[in-house]
Order: sequence, then C-alpha cells, then structure tokens
Amino acid sequence: MTHSYTISLHALDSQTVLPRLALLFSRRRLKIDRLEMTDSWNPGVVRFNITLRCRAEMADNLLKQLRRIVEITEIAIRETTVRQQARESQPLAATAAL
Repeated sequence: MTHSYTISLHALDSQTVLPRLALLFSRRRLKIDRLEMTDSWNPGVVRFNITLRCRAEMADNLLKQLRRIVEITEIAIRETTVRQQARESQPLAATAAL
C-alpha cells in the first residue's frame, strides 16, 4: 500500500545536488508530487522539501540512498496524511484591502 511522505533535507549549495536527486528518483521510478528548493539560514546550504507517494519499503531504501550523497548534511522524513496534503495544496485566502 502506498503512503505519502515528505522528505526534508539540507544540502550544500552545489550545482550537482539537484541532478543527483532527480537521477535517484527517476532510477526508482518515483513520481515527485511536490519539490521545493529554498535557501536556509546557513550560507552555502539549501533546503529541499520533497513530497512523494510510495511504499514504506521504498521510502526506507530511498532514505538509505540519500544518506550516501556527500553534499546532503541533514535528512528528515515523515508520513503525510491526506488531510495535511489537502491543507497544504489549498491556495492562501485573498485578503481584502482596508
């Protein structure tokens, strides 16, 4: 049974990190639902938030493979419920001008 997971990771700001991540996911035929890449508080470090759906065994194997990438400094994974996904995908409410 597939579950939805959110992977948060910090990596060194290098031109090779994003292609290596893309290659890792494509080799395993995993579809990324959402990918965010932002600067972190530390200079020279970027933060990735990746949301995907896969089996629990595949998520464990993916986590092991991510730990092998030298540029990645921190990794966290959490299972996302359907309610959390719906809340995150809703657009922000427009605010009226005063």
